[in-house]
Amino acid sequence: MLGESFMCDRPITRVYSYALYIDGKCLDNRQKQDFETVIFHSPHIAKTLSIEVTVGKATGHWVGGFRKSILRRLPQIEGYNNESKESKRKIRGGIKKFAMQFKKIERIHPGSQINVTWVGGKVTTELDGKVIGEIQDNFVGEAIFRTYYSDYSVNPRACTRARRHYREGMSESEVEQQESLCQRMACPDYRECGKRLQFW
Repeated sequence: MLGESFMCDRPITRVYSYALYIDGKCLDNRQKQDFETVIFHSPHIAKTLSIEVTVGKATGHWVGGFRKSILRRLPQIEGYNNESKESKRKIRGGIKKFAMQFKKIERIHPGSQINVTWVGGKVTTELDGKVIGEIQDNFVGEAIFRTYYSDYSVNPRACTRARRHYREGMSESEVEQQESLCQRMACPDYRECGKRLQFW
């Protein structure tokens, strides 16, 4: 996982936390590419946006929120503005299809896990381990991941931490420190919180 899980952008709608997972080979310093290249310009590299629901909401919240947030990122994508009107309509339709996957679910409950994986030009969405939709479109995949990890993400702090974690990697001592903190139910220095914090 890169960075920590963070809540979504607006305090009134903070209903989930999220994290980014990528193929561990990408962290090999001998062939390491920059974050932008790996996340946005390498469809062949598997990457997963993992969302954990903390507050239950009816599906209208998910459909509308995903659709609006992801559509706003399309102009950031290189080449999108040069696409034909028909092609842009198809891409926007793909984003609508992604958002509408959640409409058929009456309510998404706390503790539910949404995983969005983009690899090989295909975006696959899972809810609690069950595939609920697949979309074959790299523009859709890039727009989704730009929503959370571009310079104009919904949560700049989360984006900055993920990029730093990718750049610096995670040493063995850091792993041991995190495991020790978890066992002691203690808070790391960079967080202000009470005791009994659960890390995993």
